[in-house]
Amino acid sequence: MTSTDLISLAVNFVCFTLYYITIMMFMHTFYDDAIALTKKKIIIFMILLVVNYVLSSLIPNLVFKLITDNEEIYNMVYLLMNYVFYIVFGVYISYRKKAGIKKGILRFLVAVILFVITNYNITLVIFLVNFCISKIDILHMTYYTVTNKDLLILDSIRVVSLIAFTLYLYFGYYKKKLTMRMRKIDVFFMIMYAVFIIFMNVIFGLVLEKEITISTEAPELKILLAVIMLILIIAVPIVMMRGRVNAHFKQLSDYQQTFLETELNASRQYKAAQEDTRAFRHDVQNNLSVVAMLMEQGKVAEAQQYLNDMRTEVNALSPKVVTGDEMLDSLVSSKMAKMEELGIKFKLDGVIDGGLDWKPMDTCKVFANLLDNAIEAASKTEEPFIELTFKKTDHHRLVRASNSCIGDVDCEKLMSGEGRVTSKEDKSLHGYGVGNIRKTVEKYGGMMRLTCEDKIFTMELILQK
Repeated sequence: MTSTDLISLAVNFVCFTLYYITIMMFMHTFYDDAIALTKKKIIIFMILLVVNYVLSSLIPNLVFKLITDNEEIYNMVYLLMNYVFYIVFGVYISYRKKAGIKKGILRFLVAVILFVITNYNITLVIFLVNFCISKIDILHMTYYTVTNKDLLILDSIRVVSLIAFTLYLYFGYYKKKLTMRMRKIDVFFMIMYAVFIIFMNVIFGLVLEKEITISTEAPELKILLAVIMLILIIAVPIVMMRGRVNAHFKQLSDYQQTFLETELNASRQYKAAQEDTRAFRHDVQNNLSVVAMLMEQGKVAEAQQYLNDMRTEVNALSPKVVTGDEMLDSLVSSKMAKMEELGIKFKLDGVIDGGLDWKPMDTCKVFANLLDNAIEAASKTEEPFIELTFKKTDHHRLVRASNSCIGDVDCEKLMSGEGRVTSKEDKSLHGYGVGNIRKTVEKYGGMMRLTCEDKIFTMELILQK
């Protein structure tokens, strides 16, 4: 084995490792946040890669020497060994314990598509960059006329491109712990981009095979063409990712706005309650004097009526919503106005002893989404209702939210995050509420369960005390 072969082998090893890291980070950020990248997984993958290199060199040679000396058979076995590794590559990325076969297959397909896009993308970058900087017209070269120096340039471009993209994903998204599922429009553009990249690679391959040249009499045109292509293949995925992130932060901004409105509403309610209480306290001495005077005069019925009026006034001062959590009290109160407006019957049962002990923003994120979804679904039914129940056990708190709905909901699909349920016109910015609830509940060590029977949708949250 020559030094050139060793360098090529090392470059391929580094590139495949970077492919793996890049795809894992991308899937974690934009597809399934349960796919976490760890040092252990990277080491295991590198071991698998070494095993593949050994087997893909030994087995074809053994077949060639012991079974047949047909070179076509040798090449076929070699390719088969590599395809087996690609399958192992996809399975290793997509496998998760107890995640279900269907989800595993979907993750496997996503991993394969991402591998194809990344691999073809880097190949196209190599062609175009070398096309710009090489004195020889790269489109006129065949694979057999490429020198060791040319190979070194190509390998350097390949490694640098992959490192740059890996670092961009790591520092731009993964390290910041940004996780957001891709929207349907994002998936569509990603597929179109993959088709474009594959098509351009096929074109370049045909050009190389037939030794077609682009005239070197106009080098500016040659460079302009290459630069335009580079901008397309590099900028398009970055624009798609940034667009998804912008939508994500807009969603967070909506949560922040809801949170601030809830806080302001709570402050107003508190001030109003304080003023009413002070006014009642100011009058209570006079009211008691009146009752005492009526009793002295033997007017028992009048005194009793006066006390009943005082009790009604005290009840009016009591808060309408008591959940055990001040933030949640205010949030539910603000949503009750919308329910009354839409004619939705609302029932609240039980309290959360000691409050949730969550960050106010997380409380708002979970219960604002929960109630908004319930209101949206119930408002479309003939007899709309929403019930919110709090219970406790020795070790957990249970939250159950039930609402009427117009039809059965695919809870398994909704729970997995593979589908979104929304009737809002702007589906690109809505329908992610259930996923946000699940993530927040799991953040505090809780669990979520969804059921839908007889046109009643129920969400149950099992929370730690």
